[in-house]
Amino acid sequence: MAQKIRPGWWPGIWEGPIRPFVGRVPDTDTVITGGGGGGASRRSFFASKQVIGMVIFVISEFMLFMSLISAFLFARLGHDVWPPPGQPRLPMAFALFNMALLFASSLTFHHAVRRIRTGDYRGLLFGLRWTLGLGTAFLLLQGFQWWRLIAFGLRMTQNLFGATFYVVIGMHALHMLIAMAAVWLLLRQARQRRFSSRNHAPVVAWRIFWDFIVFMWPVIFLVVYVV
Repeated sequence: MAQKIRPGWWPGIWEGPIRPFVGRVPDTDTVITGGGGGGASRRSFFASKQVIGMVIFVISEFMLFMSLISAFLFARLGHDVWPPPGQPRLPMAFALFNMALLFASSLTFHHAVRRIRTGDYRGLLFGLRWTLGLGTAFLLLQGFQWWRLIAFGLRMTQNLFGATFYVVIGMHALHMLIAMAAVWLLLRQARQRRFSSRNHAPVVAWRIFWDFIVFMWPVIFLVVYVV
Protein backbone atom coordinates (compact mmCIF):
# COMPACT_ATOMS: atom_id res chain seq x y z
CA MET A 1 0.00 0.00 0.00
CA ALA A 2 1.52 3.32 -1.04
CA GLN A 3 2.06 5.76 1.77
CA LYS A 4 0.87 9.34 1.64
CA ILE A 5 3.48 11.73 0.30
CA ARG A 6 3.67 15.18 1.84
CA PRO A 7 3.04 18.13 -0.48
CA GLY A 8 6.07 19.81 -1.97
CA TRP A 9 5.79 22.93 0.20
CA TRP A 10 6.25 21.03 3.47
CA PRO A 11 10.08 20.70 3.31
CA GLY A 12 10.33 24.46 2.80
CA ILE A 13 8.18 25.15 5.84
CA TRP A 14 10.14 22.64 7.88
CA GLU A 15 13.53 24.03 6.96
CA GLY A 16 12.28 27.59 7.49
CA PRO A 17 10.34 28.66 10.61
CA ILE A 18 9.58 25.33 12.27
CA ARG A 19 12.83 23.36 12.47
CA PRO A 20 14.77 25.96 14.56
CA PHE A 21 12.11 25.70 17.26
CA VAL A 22 12.00 21.91 17.35
CA GLY A 23 15.66 20.97 17.00
CA ARG A 24 16.47 17.29 16.76
CA VAL A 25 13.54 14.92 16.36
CA PRO A 26 13.43 11.22 15.63
CA ASP A 27 14.18 10.26 12.04
CA THR A 28 12.14 7.53 10.40
CA ASP A 29 12.61 5.99 6.99
CA THR A 30 9.55 5.51 4.82
CA VAL A 31 9.52 3.46 1.64
CA ILE A 32 7.49 4.82 -1.25
CA THR A 33 6.54 2.13 -3.71
CA GLY A 34 5.72 2.72 -7.33
CA GLY A 35 3.84 0.82 -9.95
CA GLY A 36 7.00 -0.82 -11.27
CA GLY A 37 7.94 -2.27 -7.90
CA GLY A 38 10.80 0.16 -7.42
CA GLY A 39 11.25 1.98 -4.13
CA ALA A 40 12.77 5.14 -2.77
CA SER A 41 13.77 6.01 0.76
CA ARG A 42 13.22 9.42 2.28
CA ARG A 43 13.37 10.83 5.77
CA SER A 44 10.24 11.95 7.51
CA PHE A 45 10.50 14.91 9.87
CA PHE A 46 7.70 16.16 12.05
CA ALA A 47 7.15 19.09 14.40
CA SER A 48 5.72 18.52 17.85
CA LYS A 49 2.07 19.42 18.30
CA GLN A 50 3.05 21.14 21.54
CA VAL A 51 5.45 23.44 19.72
CA ILE A 52 3.00 24.26 16.93
CA GLY A 53 0.24 24.84 19.49
CA MET A 54 2.48 27.19 21.45
CA VAL A 55 3.33 29.18 18.31
CA ILE A 56 -0.39 29.62 17.58
CA PHE A 57 -1.05 30.61 21.20
CA VAL A 58 1.79 33.16 21.18
CA ILE A 59 0.37 34.75 18.02
CA SER A 60 -3.00 35.18 19.73
CA GLU A 61 -1.34 36.64 22.83
CA PHE A 62 0.64 39.04 20.64
CA MET A 63 -2.64 40.36 19.25
CA LEU A 64 -3.90 40.82 22.81
CA PHE A 65 -0.86 42.88 23.75
CA MET A 66 -1.14 44.93 20.58
CA SER A 67 -4.74 45.81 21.44
CA LEU A 68 -3.73 46.90 24.96
CA ILE A 69 -0.81 48.95 23.66
CA SER A 70 -3.09 50.54 21.05
CA ALA A 71 -5.51 51.53 23.82
CA PHE A 72 -2.63 53.13 25.73
CA LEU A 73 -1.55 55.08 22.64
CA PHE A 74 -5.10 56.27 21.93
CA ALA A 75 -5.33 57.48 25.52
CA ARG A 76 -2.02 59.27 25.04
CA LEU A 77 -3.21 61.01 21.86
CA GLY A 78 -6.26 62.33 23.68
CA HIS A 79 -4.17 64.38 26.12
CA ASP A 80 -1.94 67.36 25.44
CA VAL A 81 0.18 66.54 28.49
CA TRP A 82 1.10 62.92 29.19
CA PRO A 83 1.47 61.76 31.90
CA PRO A 84 -1.00 64.17 33.49
CA PRO A 85 0.45 66.85 35.78
CA GLY A 86 1.18 65.75 39.33
CA GLN A 87 1.97 62.14 38.45
CA PRO A 88 5.27 60.59 39.59
CA ARG A 89 7.98 60.03 37.03
CA LEU A 90 8.22 56.47 35.82
CA PRO A 91 11.43 54.76 36.98
CA MET A 92 13.21 54.20 33.68
CA ALA A 93 16.33 52.86 35.39
CA PHE A 94 14.28 50.08 36.98
CA ALA A 95 12.67 49.29 33.63
CA LEU A 96 16.03 49.11 31.86
CA PHE A 97 17.48 46.87 34.56
CA ASN A 98 14.44 44.60 34.30
CA MET A 99 15.01 44.46 30.55
CA ALA A 100 18.56 43.25 31.18
CA LEU A 101 17.24 40.56 33.53
CA LEU A 102 14.79 39.36 30.91
CA PHE A 103 17.43 39.20 28.19
CA ALA A 104 19.67 37.22 30.53
CA SER A 105 16.82 34.82 31.34
CA SER A 106 16.25 34.25 27.63
CA LEU A 107 19.91 33.30 27.23
CA THR A 108 19.75 30.83 30.12
CA PHE A 109 16.57 29.27 28.70
CA HIS A 110 18.24 28.86 25.31
CA HIS A 111 21.19 27.29 27.12
CA ALA A 112 18.83 24.77 28.73
CA VAL A 113 17.37 23.81 25.35
CA ARG A 114 20.80 23.44 23.75
CA ARG A 115 22.02 21.21 26.58
CA ILE A 116 19.03 18.86 26.59
CA ARG A 117 19.42 18.43 22.83
CA THR A 118 22.75 16.79 23.63
CA GLY A 119 21.31 14.80 26.55
CA ASP A 120 23.06 16.97 29.15
CA TYR A 121 20.76 16.96 32.19
CA ARG A 122 23.09 19.08 34.30
CA GLY A 123 23.08 21.78 31.65
CA LEU A 124 19.29 21.59 31.41
CA LEU A 125 18.87 21.97 35.18
CA PHE A 126 21.42 24.78 35.28
CA GLY A 127 19.63 26.74 32.56
CA LEU A 128 16.15 26.24 34.01
CA ARG A 129 17.24 27.23 37.52
CA TRP A 130 18.85 30.43 36.33
CA THR A 131 15.84 31.21 34.16
CA LEU A 132 13.52 30.78 37.12
CA GLY A 133 15.77 32.87 39.35
CA LEU A 134 16.04 35.74 36.87
CA GLY A 135 12.30 35.67 36.28
CA THR A 136 11.70 35.85 40.03
CA ALA A 137 14.04 38.83 40.30
CA PHE A 138 12.15 40.54 37.48
CA LEU A 139 8.78 40.13 39.19
CA LEU A 140 10.13 41.21 42.58
CA LEU A 141 11.52 44.41 41.08
CA GLN A 142 8.22 44.99 39.30
CA GLY A 143 6.38 44.64 42.59
CA PHE A 144 8.77 47.06 44.28
CA GLN A 145 8.29 49.53 41.44
CA TRP A 146 4.50 49.31 41.75
CA TRP A 147 4.69 49.80 45.52
CA ARG A 148 6.74 52.99 45.09
CA LEU A 149 4.49 54.36 42.36
CA ILE A 150 1.37 53.75 44.44
CA ALA A 151 3.04 55.41 47.43
CA PHE A 152 3.78 58.45 45.26
CA GLY A 153 0.17 58.69 44.10
CA LEU A 154 -0.06 56.72 40.83
CA ARG A 155 -3.13 54.54 41.31
CA MET A 156 -5.20 52.60 38.82
CA THR A 157 -8.43 54.34 39.83
CA GLN A 158 -6.98 57.84 39.81
CA ASN A 159 -7.01 58.64 36.11
CA LEU A 160 -6.79 57.16 32.62
CA PHE A 161 -3.01 57.17 32.70
CA GLY A 162 -2.89 55.06 35.86
CA ALA A 163 -5.52 52.65 34.54
CA THR A 164 -3.83 52.03 31.19
CA PHE A 165 -0.36 51.87 32.75
CA TYR A 166 -1.26 49.16 35.24
CA VAL A 167 -3.30 47.17 32.73
CA VAL A 168 -0.44 46.96 30.21
CA ILE A 169 2.30 46.36 32.77
CA GLY A 170 0.11 44.04 34.81
CA MET A 171 -0.78 41.89 31.82
CA HIS A 172 2.91 41.42 31.09
CA ALA A 173 3.57 40.51 34.73
CA LEU A 174 0.72 37.99 34.63
CA HIS A 175 2.22 36.28 31.59
CA MET A 176 5.58 36.25 33.32
CA LEU A 177 4.01 34.55 36.33
CA ILE A 178 2.47 31.89 34.10
CA ALA A 179 5.80 31.30 32.37
CA MET A 180 7.58 30.96 35.71
CA ALA A 181 5.06 28.37 36.86
CA ALA A 182 5.71 26.44 33.66
CA VAL A 183 9.49 26.62 34.14
CA TRP A 184 9.08 25.34 37.70
CA LEU A 185 7.14 22.35 36.35
CA LEU A 186 9.78 21.77 33.68
CA LEU A 187 12.44 21.86 36.36
CA ARG A 188 10.54 19.31 38.41
CA GLN A 189 10.16 17.01 35.40
CA ALA A 190 13.83 17.47 34.51
CA ARG A 191 14.82 16.24 37.96
CA GLN A 192 12.77 13.13 37.23
CA ARG A 193 14.61 12.73 33.89
CA ARG A 194 11.47 12.89 31.78
CA PHE A 195 13.29 14.59 28.90
CA SER A 196 15.93 13.35 26.50
CA SER A 197 17.85 14.52 23.46
CA ARG A 198 14.95 13.34 21.27
CA ASN A 199 12.05 14.05 23.60
CA HIS A 200 12.04 17.61 24.91
CA ALA A 201 9.18 19.32 23.08
CA PRO A 202 7.71 20.90 26.28
CA VAL A 203 11.02 22.64 26.98
CA VAL A 204 11.13 24.04 23.45
CA ALA A 205 7.47 25.08 23.56
CA TRP A 206 7.83 27.06 26.80
CA ARG A 207 11.06 28.61 25.59
CA ILE A 208 9.02 30.08 22.74
CA PHE A 209 6.54 31.52 25.25
CA TRP A 210 9.37 32.88 27.39
CA ASP A 211 11.01 34.53 24.38
CA PHE A 212 7.67 36.13 23.56
CA ILE A 213 7.53 37.71 27.01
CA VAL A 214 11.09 38.93 26.67
CA PHE A 215 10.32 40.40 23.24
CA MET A 216 7.24 42.26 24.51
CA TRP A 217 9.09 44.10 27.29
CA PRO A 218 11.18 46.40 25.03
CA VAL A 219 7.99 47.19 23.09
CA ILE A 220 6.16 48.06 26.29
CA PHE A 221 9.15 50.05 27.52
CA LEU A 222 9.21 52.19 24.39
CA VAL A 223 5.46 52.81 24.39
CA VAL A 224 4.87 53.31 28.12
CA TYR A 225 8.14 54.74 29.41
CA VAL A 226 9.58 56.62 26.43
CA VAL A 227 6.82 57.83 24.08
